Amino acid sequence: MMQINSKIGIHKIRLSSVDSTNNFAAKLIKEGLGAHGSVILAENQTNGRGQQGSLWQSNSKLNLLVSLILSSTELSKVNPIHINWYVSVCIID
Repeated sequence: MMQINSKIGIHKIRLSSVDSTNNFAAKLIKEGLGAHGSVILAENQTNGRGQQGSLWQSNSKLNLLVSLILSSTELSKVNPIHINWYVSVCIID
């Protein structure tokens, strides 16, 4: 597998509980603190959001609750399939 020179995961934020990792990520971006590659992890979400407005329900500590902040400028430099591979390896790691 091709190695990706990436900053994904260099900045990790671990939360015991949050309304939504997506909301937390959006707040970081709005405040200018959301750098490319930032990872937001939570043990519990009280109001998680899924695709197309659906809720993301989960029992505490039983699922992967994570949001990534990715810059389109940085992503344009990478083959999209490599992103899937990289994220899969990171999850296993």
